Amino acid sequence: MEVSSDAQEIALVASKELLPPESLVQRVDKDLKIIRSKFPVVANVHAVGMWKPGCLVFCHIKKESLDVINNSPYGPISIRDICKDIFTVTFPKPYNPDILSEIIKKEFGLKGEHNRIIAKCSNISLIREGSPTGRNTYIFYKGWGDWPAGAIHKHYWTFTVEPDSNNVELEKEEGSDLSTME
Repeated sequence: MEVSSDAQEIALVASKELLPPESLVQRVDKDLKIIRSKFPVVANVHAVGMWKPGCLVFCHIKKESLDVINNSPYGPISIRDICKDIFTVTFPKPYNPDILSEIIKKEFGLKGEHNRIIAKCSNISLIREGSPTGRNTYIFYKGWGDWPAGAIHKHYWTFTVEPDSNNVELEKEEGSDLSTME
């Protein structure tokens, strides 16, 4: 069953693991489908994290130094020159860059940093309550106006979804007037 990239991104951030557990990805995907079916106003709000999954930036390093990663279980990687001694490295899986950078530093002595996404016009955050089978709370964010400097207008929706993914409630809605959205 194909899951949305939103579900994968949200589960990756929420799990704080190198790759999210498949059960969490499936649960988030089901939750998002029920939220969007009952509240179509958030159908075009998507998860845009703080970084690009499966991507690290290495600075002040020789390209040949990255061969050790390419020949590891984390490879094969693709390398893009940004400028002198700065490279963007894309891994074959959508790894959590924060966890991946720790592993790469520990295993190979190389310091990579996540590839930051600066301006976000939307995002979805997950707050897990208790066990993986407990109730989930999602915060949907939509921003607009004055890009790329940042959003002048911001709107938030907070939803809770019961474990069976059939009961969803809009707990809170606040922010800028949606009629001003471009």
